[in-house]
Amino acid sequence: MRDLFNGTSFQGWGSKSENHGWVVTDGMFHLATPKAGAGKHDLYTIERFTDFILELEYRIAPQTNSGVYFRISDLDNPDDWRFTGFEMQIIDPIQHEKLDPKRRTAAIYDIVGPSQDVAKPAGEWNTAQITCEGPQIAIALNGVVVTQLDVSLCTKPNMSPDGTPNKYPYAYANMPRNGHIGIQDHGGEIWFRNIRIKQL
Repeated sequence: MRDLFNGTSFQGWGSKSENHGWVVTDGMFHLATPKAGAGKHDLYTIERFTDFILELEYRIAPQTNSGVYFRISDLDNPDDWRFTGFEMQIIDPIQHEKLDPKRRTAAIYDIVGPSQDVAKPAGEWNTAQITCEGPQIAIALNGVVVTQLDVSLCTKPNMSPDGTPNKYPYAYANMPRNGHIGIQDHGGEIWFRNIRIKQL
């Protein structure tokens, strides 16, 4: 594993906005001034990755909604660069009961939901691991593999492998598998630390 975040600066990371609201403090990325809005205030790696194991820890404030992007293939997409890859959903688990499973914590957002709810409450640290190897994606939360996706089954735009609609206008089976990793500003306060990656 190597560090993607050095704990002291934004080296290796970019944003669509210079005034993005994130700060670096005590070895963490802290979204201290949430702004949200069309991906303008998200952070993403300058480097691109294909097959990898990504590990990180996160903590959210109550009512926070956020996420971790991966395999984002086109930062210059004129419609929405965030839709050119995947998002591991992060949301205050107190909201889970009223949400579609595909929009709960550790879901591959709007595509496949987790098999069980192992998210810790707001204020506590969670550990996430995202593994991408070829068409296979697996997400482990707090040591439990809860979400799996075979990207080769995503053959139709706006449709998940189980036949339900989603918001993405792409057939991900045909999309590039090389892309950026990012963390989301969705208008809530969040902290990330120990962001590490191993390329496969």
